[in-house]
Amino acid sequence: MNIVRKLTLRHLKENKGRTVVTILGIIVAVAMITAVFVGSSSLLNVTGQMMKYTTGDYDFTASAYNDDSTERIEGTSKIKNDGELKKVGTTYKYNYAVVPQGKENDPEVMMVDLREYDYNCLEMVMTNEFTGKLPTNENEILVQKSYIDDNKLSWKVGDKVTLEIGNYYDKTTKEERLYDDAQSDNIFKKHETKVVTVTGIMTDDRSTALYSENIVFGHSGSFSKENFSNIDVYCKLNNVGFYATKQIDKILDRYSLEESFDYNTDYLLSQGALAINDTTAVMIISIIIMLIIIITASVMLVYNAFSMSLTGRLRYLGMLASVGATRKQKRNSVYFEGAFLGLIAIPLGIFFGIIGIDITLNVVLNRLITSGALGYIKEGMITSILSVPAWSIISIIVFSIITIFISAYIPARKSSKISPIDAIRQNDSINLKAKSLKSSKLIRKIFGYEGEIANKNLKRNGKKSRLIIVSLTISIVLFITVNYFCSMFTTQVDGLKKESYQVEAALPYNEAEKFNEEIAKDNNIKDKFLLTSYSIVQMAENKDKYLDYMNFQYKRKYKESICMMVHLVEDDTFNKICKDNNIDKSKYYGKKLLTLAVNSVGDKSSEDPVFKDSIKNYGLYCDQSDLFAGGFMDDSIYEDNYKLEGHILSKENNIYIGDFIKYDENNLLFTMDDNSEITMFAPMSEYLKVTNNKPSDMSVTYGYVTDNSTKLYDTINNLSSDYTVLSVSNYEHDRQGYEAVRFTIQVFLYGFITLITLITIFNIINTISTGTAMRKREFAMLRSVGVSKKGFYKIVCLESLLYGIKALIIGLPLSLLISYGMHISIGEAGYPFRPDIMIYLIVVVAVFLIVGLTMFYAVNKIKKGSIIDALKEDID
Repeated sequence: MNIVRKLTLRHLKENKGRTVVTILGIIVAVAMITAVFVGSSSLLNVTGQMMKYTTGDYDFTASAYNDDSTERIEGTSKIKNDGELKKVGTTYKYNYAVVPQGKENDPEVMMVDLREYDYNCLEMVMTNEFTGKLPTNENEILVQKSYIDDNKLSWKVGDKVTLEIGNYYDKTTKEERLYDDAQSDNIFKKHETKVVTVTGIMTDDRSTALYSENIVFGHSGSFSKENFSNIDVYCKLNNVGFYATKQIDKILDRYSLEESFDYNTDYLLSQGALAINDTTAVMIISIIIMLIIIITASVMLVYNAFSMSLTGRLRYLGMLASVGATRKQKRNSVYFEGAFLGLIAIPLGIFFGIIGIDITLNVVLNRLITSGALGYIKEGMITSILSVPAWSIISIIVFSIITIFISAYIPARKSSKISPIDAIRQNDSINLKAKSLKSSKLIRKIFGYEGEIANKNLKRNGKKSRLIIVSLTISIVLFITVNYFCSMFTTQVDGLKKESYQVEAALPYNEAEKFNEEIAKDNNIKDKFLLTSYSIVQMAENKDKYLDYMNFQYKRKYKESICMMVHLVEDDTFNKICKDNNIDKSKYYGKKLLTLAVNSVGDKSSEDPVFKDSIKNYGLYCDQSDLFAGGFMDDSIYEDNYKLEGHILSKENNIYIGDFIKYDENNLLFTMDDNSEITMFAPMSEYLKVTNNKPSDMSVTYGYVTDNSTKLYDTINNLSSDYTVLSVSNYEHDRQGYEAVRFTIQVFLYGFITLITLITIFNIINTISTGTAMRKREFAMLRSVGVSKKGFYKIVCLESLLYGIKALIIGLPLSLLISYGMHISIGEAGYPFRPDIMIYLIVVVAVFLIVGLTMFYAVNKIKKGSIIDALKEDID
């Protein structure tokens, strides 16, 4: 080891504090880079496993139909021998219906299309759980358990059953009827009777890749071209590369199958076919942006460390130059320092990054699976989460080396240019004229002579002071802008339309009262809401310009259109909203449809109203179809009402805002719309009167809050035959899924914020402590001329204050400007720009606290030393 490297290691050893902080900063940076690459590869790995359970284990499909050319139909057979394909499976659909024998004309029986799958195809597309085995020929079948139960069959694995194959025809017209189930006005004509063996029973209804087939026939290889509908081939590539779609296109073109095909997009993406669609481009751009942020923050930290280190080694590098050290040797001393620190920090950063992303992904994935947010994916289906391929480790190392190299490049160039005489004299350290050190009398008057000394110290230290201020400024900007960037994502997720109730039911309005009385018994219904609503989309090109009534900060966002959701609520509910807002309810029951409106979007706080009060006299343009979309039972009723002459709603402007009301976060009715929509309420009775609509013609929707959603769902489902129309949905899993997705986003965003915060704190501590430690002689001189302990601390305190003030004066407005720029980039979203004042206050306090504590800690260390030794010190 040459003398330059020995001196570099000695310098790092003597400055243990700065060395440790620099290593910690690099570790955090490498850990974040690791999280980006290992997180991405792990997510692709998990997605790939999920896709096997949802879309199937194939890369693309191609189809040929009975009216296609012979070349195309033959292509589905020839493709099986292609050398670029690992596996090819085929499924054939015939123009026949299949029903169990004895149920041919039963109106309740479920009709099944006849489709055959060869074994390869079933292996690739069979995503359902099943008992038994897959069929291998035309005389074996796989059956859905729900089909057996619904048709009251006693089929078991191993049973031989008889099926009728034929088609349904209309009794009157004799035309073929291709419905999903048998109808009472249809008649079944048998084509053949077939005895088959039940080899397997599907125990769930997933059937994503099986075309939702209830009965699946096997296929032995022979194919009859008579009465077939279509042929589908499922193909899996030997190797999936970045440009897999181009490879697939060439294969399809080779066999004349390019006209009708589908990529298994998500599955291809999970295997590394990244050049597949715009979503991939967005993902890659997001990764690049994250890497830029991480590298920028890391470079800022490591560059400051190298720059301070260079200043500390200025004299001995000059002396080395005086005894023959070349420019290359001096430059390489800085690169050696970076390589040495990287050799320690990069492996540790990779290790902690992998551990961190593994824990995070396990927690997040378990939460998503438990909540049902991943659909059919259950615990145990995902066999491995963490994926650390060689390319990710190589990428991490390369980007980490690039980060360290960029950080060391400028200090290395400076070190190579150090002149022996200038370095020994340190002429570059203080190169000021007397007038440039002149201090304001106001500072002397307010802070005394200590304040004047502190102010002059900042000016005297020149580049060192500027480096600290710039470092603080960048840290402030980075912390605030990253926080705002992350808060935009969480705000958008919070603003998504979500169901705040568990069960939803839709039925005719005239049957609603009886229905609600019936289900209220023993179902633990805590609350119910009438959820019927319709949207009014205001377009800028309408002759009545709604923009004229809009406050200026929203005109750009809604220059083309704005959506208003009118909720029709029970009269009692509407009257209560009026009472809560001290509004006279009587004026809302008259000749025109008046509404109550929440005059805000975004967080719905009403701090930034969207419309001016003058809009209350403005008739909102509303096409009749908007209003009639409020819930008519069928199209014929809609058409009849639409053609009514003398209809009150024949006017173009027919909806009015009566009053603005405050957003009530405790009322679930107020949470039904997303945060870019205006929420409005109108009484149902008034709507019926104004629209000349009958309760029997209106389909209304109710939401129910309950502790036992499954029981209530089953109760309503069992009542369906007692009502004209009754549909029910259980949103409990959707609510849990929403919360799980929100939790996932928060984990990643706040984890990112935490790591960026650590980098910025390390940067501030490293820069200030190093800068202060290098001023030993200056502080020793102050002590030698009799500055008291109190005065000494006052100088340090005022220096910290001045550093903080200068950094905040630049950093806060710059952060605000960048945050606003990010806000503008949102585009159509209706969120007002409202910076988080608390974050800005936290930054102000944190800057003064971190700077002050760091300086006091560094100065206390200096004070313990001898004044004479410090004044005599030539080399740190």
